[in-house]
Amino acid sequence: MAYDNKGIYKYTEADDAVTMSALLNLGQDSVSNTLKYFADTSAKRMALVPPPPGAMWQDTDNGERLWSVGPDGAWRLHEGRVSVIAGAWATSQTPFFGRTITWDLPTVLAPTETLMVTQDEGSGTGFSAASLASITRYTDKTQITVRHLAFASNVTQPLSITWRIVKRAV
Repeated sequence: MAYDNKGIYKYTEADDAVTMSALLNLGQDSVSNTLKYFADTSAKRMALVPPPPGAMWQDTDNGERLWSVGPDGAWRLHEGRVSVIAGAWATSQTPFFGRTITWDLPTVLAPTETLMVTQDEGSGTGFSAASLASITRYTDKTQITVRHLAFASNVTQPLSITWRIVKRAV
C-alpha cells in the first residue's frame, strides 16, 4: 500500500483494491476527520449512509450537483439554480417596476444557516436586480421569496437565480 509522509493511505481511482467500503472500514471517526470532500457518481453518494458529518459531495453525473450533510444527518442539495418566465410587474412607480417571486427549493437549512442568492444569466436584457426578501424553513424543503426589480423599462423579464447554503453571519 502507498502511504504519504503522514502515514495516510494515498487513494486513487486507479487502485482497484480500495473501494468506498474499504475506506468506511477505517471507522466513522477516521472518515469524518480525514475525508470531507468527495466527488463521484450520485449512486455512490446515495450508498454512503450515513454521510460523514460535515462532508460535501460533488456528483460526477446528473448535472454535477453539490451536496452537503443536512441538519438531519442526511445528504441535502447544497446549491442550485431556479428560473421563472417573464411575468407582469406587480408594482410600478416609473422608472421602477417590481414583482415578488416565491420558489420552493429542494433542500433544508439548519438554524445556523442561510442562503446566498444572486441573479444569474438568463434574466432578461434590461437593468434589473433581485434580492432575497424572506426564507421559510420546512422539514422537507426551503421556501424563498425574492423581489425582482427592473429599472427604466417596463418590458417584462424572466428571472434566474443561483442559490447556495452558507453559514449565518454572527
